[in-house]
Amino acid sequence: RGAHVIALVTGAVPSTLVTLADEVVEIRRIDLELVRTVIRAVTGQVAKHLDAADIVGLDLVNLVAAVRSGSTAAACVRKLQMLRRNFVTSVDRPEVPVLADLVGYGAAVEWAHAIDADVDRYRAGATVTFETAVFHGPPGTGKTALVNSIAKTARIPLFTTSIAAWISRGEGNLGDALCAIDKYVETVAAAAPAVAFIDEIDALPDRARLSARNRDWWLPLINRALLAVESLRRYDPPIVLVAATNRVTDLDPALVRAGRFDRLIEIPPPGVADLAAILDQLLGGEVPEAVLLQIASARRGATGADAQLWVTAAKRRASLEMRPVTAADLRREAIPPDDRRV
Repeated sequence: RGAHVIALVTGAVPSTLVTLADEVVEIRRIDLELVRTVIRAVTGQVAKHLDAADIVGLDLVNLVAAVRSGSTAAACVRKLQMLRRNFVTSVDRPEVPVLADLVGYGAAVEWAHAIDADVDRYRAGATVTFETAVFHGPPGTGKTALVNSIAKTARIPLFTTSIAAWISRGEGNLGDALCAIDKYVETVAAAAPAVAFIDEIDALPDRARLSARNRDWWLPLINRALLAVESLRRYDPPIVLVAATNRVTDLDPALVRAGRFDRLIEIPPPGVADLAAILDQLLGGEVPEAVLLQIASARRGATGADAQLWVTAAKRRASLEMRPVTAADLRREAIPPDDRRV
């Protein structure tokens, strides 16, 4: 009828639209060069102290809010840096260890080192497709910590989400949840190369186990999540996609197949030697290795999270008494005395 039609598409463009459109316009990614160009056009000044790290994770709404007419380039940069602080990543956190300092992860840390090497190859100009993985194992074995370490070692931003975060957005209705998935994909893609981490992914139910009552609500969400996984895998620059779960048997088979999550990697509790090494790392060499091995042997099957709890409590006790932590402090927390009487 003579009306103009504009189609806005994120990700892959349907071939029919490309074929029939009078014109196809690709909107480029927001990068450092583009932001500097916009700041100069708006303020007439050069953004001298703007770095790529200052815009990681920021979308168009953030940038429009920060770059204001009548402002100075320096003021725009300060506002961008203020907004950037809302996207604190593992790269910014000194307490997150790099991969070389981790112990007790087995095959999972080998996979992580391979991902780090792939990131370096990408930066060197190679065409790289990152393998995807689901880390699984008992609670407290360090799945989230390993993902943080991957991001810090590779020097790329980390964006963490969960099924609970999606369904709690807005008023919690299905439309809000679907929009939350799309927003997450867009945010990660804008910062790529990056790590996209879906924690507690078992909260996304297996479609074969859905009840008739819940099926109509969950099916669209599950299908959108599957499409989101495929979309994150297709982006260039590439995205490292990782998920974690304590209940791997609850995952939908369509989620954990090649082309979505390629590998299932178990992270079990550390062995005795690894548990002792974790304790030594947390204590900074303040307790003799022989004592650590004794404690680790007595607490066989404990996790890295357990070790962190013991060390924190031992250090607190020592700090209250204004003295260094001792083997006795650690032993008291890891192997508390049994005061029961027969």
